[in-house]
Amino acid sequence: MKKTTICSICKINPKINTSYCSECSKEYFRTYRKNNLEKRKSDPARYKNNPKYKLKRQEYEKKYREKNGENLKKYGNEYNRSQRKKVLIHYGSQCACCGENQIEFLAIDHINGGGRQHRNSITTSIYRWIINNKFPSGFQVLCHNCNSAKSYYGVCPHMTMKQIMPVEK
Repeated sequence: MKKTTICSICKINPKINTSYCSECSKEYFRTYRKNNLEKRKSDPARYKNNPKYKLKRQEYEKKYREKNGENLKKYGNEYNRSQRKKVLIHYGSQCACCGENQIEFLAIDHINGGGRQHRNSITTSIYRWIINNKFPSGFQVLCHNCNSAKSYYGVCPHMTMKQIMPVEK
């Protein structure tokens, strides 16, 4: 059974196995962070540069991945799919060329080309980059067939067919 006593600051609220109640604790740490701002800014990675800390952290992460590998993989796959779906829905969720709307067949395309250089220059997936940059213009949804054709031939065959035989209404 936990021993309940009174907060050492406010002398009113009960505390459980700590020196302060939750309200006083929040205020104490808020004040501490405010008063020690320079100290915190001067050495934000005080542990990251410590070789002992790095080694312990690596060992811990390795054990954690071994123990929870399947769950981490499952969560990662679900997260990546949700990010991809969010981006595809934002940009129209159907191929801008042929109208394909099966989400498994769709991809993001750089309208003006340069996708390979752009992907190589960013450190996250293209979908995360787009979300973090608030869905910038310059992207469109294409199915994988149209995207590949645009990459290989410079233009999708659907576009050349539309130019040769305009769709009559």
